[in-house]
Amino acid sequence: MFNNPKMSAKQCWNNISKKMKDAGYHISGIKCTTKFQCLKRTYKSVTDHNKKSGNNRRKWEYYEVMHEIFGTKPWVEPIATAGSSVNTSANINDTTNNTENNDAIKSVPKKRKIQNAVEDYLEKSLEMKAEKEINAKKRHEEKMTRLTSIENLITEILFI
Repeated sequence: MFNNPKMSAKQCWNNISKKMKDAGYHISGIKCTTKFQCLKRTYKSVTDHNKKSGNNRRKWEYYEVMHEIFGTKPWVEPIATAGSSVNTSANINDTTNNTENNDAIKSVPKKRKIQNAVEDYLEKSLEMKAEKEINAKKRHEEKMTRLTSIENLITEILFI
């Protein structure tokens, strides 16, 4: 119905509303439209969230159904994206091959750099954690010595 050029989306939602009323659900066409727009928005937000590196994957019970409907739409998966790596020269094949070769060469050091950065971060965080533990032990020992001295003073005062 939505792909029929002779029928508007509003008419489609009103037909859906009528069928839902026949099934015992009293919902207007406008509410159907709003609900569907919210579902689309949630699908887009989950998809965008899951595309970002470093994010935990978000789950949604209607994701698979919505992905079947909208997975290939341009507002979800753009056909093309603009960027500085777009080639405008006449000899696109040569530049594309050079770019692919350069990317293949550069990708290995990037992985190593990232791996080294992660290792450095983990090492530093472990050092900081050990330092925090040492400081916490020192503070605890100082506190215990102060409490012991206060206890001794109180016992001296009481038994004088």
